[in-house]
Amino acid sequence: LLVVTEPATEAAVDAIAKRFVFPFVTHRWVGGTLTNFRNIAQRTEYLKKLRADLASGALDKYTKKERVEIDREIKRLEELMGGLEAMTREPDFVVIVDPQLHTTAVREARIRRIPIVALANIDANPDLIDYLVPGNDKAKTSIEWFLGKIEKAIESGVKLRPAAPVEQPATTEGQ
Repeated sequence: LLVVTEPATEAAVDAIAKRFVFPFVTHRWVGGTLTNFRNIAQRTEYLKKLRADLASGALDKYTKKERVEIDREIKRLEELMGGLEAMTREPDFVVIVDPQLHTTAVREARIRRIPIVALANIDANPDLIDYLVPGNDKAKTSIEWFLGKIEKAIESGVKLRPAAPVEQPATTEGQ
């Protein structure tokens, strides 16, 4: 799970998230994302349903005023939970840029015992972070460097992952 809310780095986060199909948060951390995962998953399913209904034309039966409210709801949910659609289970780790800003995300990850990798200024509490990378968590170049290193680490981890086992056709005796 990538948690980076710096507006200038949104494109870099989107690129990594799409490449590895990772969930991400780029606007605002929704309280309970990890500790109340079941409800968050229901909201992301509701967002998917609204998008599907919009695409299929099932929302055409509503009045103009109702459609405007539905469109606002879709926009709000996309902003809050659009990046969490890929999260079908609890994440294996959380990557946070600026843990001082995202104290709720850090607290939730600690409660759920999810490892935290963070880029942080010297004002962050290192005791709360499992893997701390000291650096400027406000500068675009610093964040992009950090995300590039994370991307390379994930890529090398994916290469080390064993290939999916190939099923052998069942053989019968006598053949």
